[in-house]
Amino acid sequence: ILRTSFDTIPTAMFTLFNLMACPDLRPYRDIIPEFPIFGFFLVIFIIFGAFGMIALLTGVIGESMFEKNQLRAEEDRREREERRELLSSICTHFFDDLPIDEDGKAPSEVIKTVIPKVKSLFEHEGVVYASHEFDGMMEIMVGDDGLLSKDECLSAILQIAEG
Repeated sequence: ILRTSFDTIPTAMFTLFNLMACPDLRPYRDIIPEFPIFGFFLVIFIIFGAFGMIALLTGVIGESMFEKNQLRAEEDRREREERRELLSSICTHFFDDLPIDEDGKAPSEVIKTVIPKVKSLFEHEGVVYASHEFDGMMEIMVGDDGLLSKDECLSAILQIAEG
C-alpha cells in the first residue's frame, strides 16, 4: 500500500489530503507496526491537518461575516445620511416662509406652528420619535428673548430624527 499511495509526489499529496479530510488509518494498520515513525507521522499529520482545516474554514466564514457586517453598516450609514439630507431640505423649506428678524431669528410661537408639519413629515418618513421631545426642544432652545434661529431649530430637529 505504501508503493501505491506514496508512489509519486502528486499521489502522496492526494493520499495525505484524503487522510486529512477523512482520517481512516485502517488501510495502514498492517504497516504501522513495521514503521512506527510512519504511523506517528500519520497521526500527527491527521491531528494538525484537521485543526488546520477547521481553522481555515472558520477563518473564511468569519471573514465573510465580517465583510457582510461592514457592508450592512455602510448601507445603514448611507441611508441615515440620505434621510438626514431629505429631512434637512424639507425642514429648511418649512422655515423659509417664517418671518425672521435681522439676526435670523424667529419668535418661538411662530416656530411652534411648524412643529405639526415636522411631526407629520416624521410619520411619513417612518422616523421614530416621542412627541414630547419637540416640547422639550422648544423649552431648552428658546432664549430669554423668546427667539430661536432657524439653524438651531433645524439642528435640534435632525438630532431628534437621529435618535
